[in-house]
Amino acid sequence: MARMNHRSLPRHGERGYTLVALLAVMSLLMLFAMAAASNLQQQDQREREKEAVFRGEQVADSIRSYYQYKGRQGVNSLPTSMDQLPRFPNQESGS
Repeated sequence: MARMNHRSLPRHGERGYTLVALLAVMSLLMLFAMAAASNLQQQDQREREKEAVFRGEQVADSIRSYYQYKGRQGVNSLPTSMDQLPRFPNQESGS
């Protein structure tokens, strides 16, 4: 029969330290995960803002193209609906 080493068994006062250490490590991991999630949310927000700016620039280019096209016809007016705008910037509608 193998003899048990008395040092491998936890002493009476040391039994809770493993649990405390495990809780501390898990708490640190949770803090790191929260920081990473916040960073990912911020990145996602930046991407949505870039997309909104890009779409706004496309609309502005279309309005500019519409105004230039109508100006060549002697009418200086802005479109009253999105349907009046050319589909692609710098491309005249109806040509």
